[in-house]
Amino acid sequence: LKTLGKSIGIDSGTELNCRMAEAAARFAADVVRPAVRAEFGADLKSITQASAFVCRPRHGGGKLSEHAFGNALDIASFT
Repeated sequence: LKTLGKSIGIDSGTELNCRMAEAAARFAADVVRPAVRAEFGADLKSITQASAFVCRPRHGGGKLSEHAFGNALDIASFT
């Protein structure tokens, strides 16, 4: 991904499956953007991710993390 929707940037290396990418875009537009506008009177420009697709097991277990399926997005910051 390079953007979530038409106007919210995200790190260019972010990899998600299609359903998760759509959910993340809706979350950013419908939840985060209005909250940023209400709290700071500014527009949400971008999201910095801490982790998206990476094939790894969950902590303390042998099962794969949802990150391994492109079903997880850890958000580090909003701009």
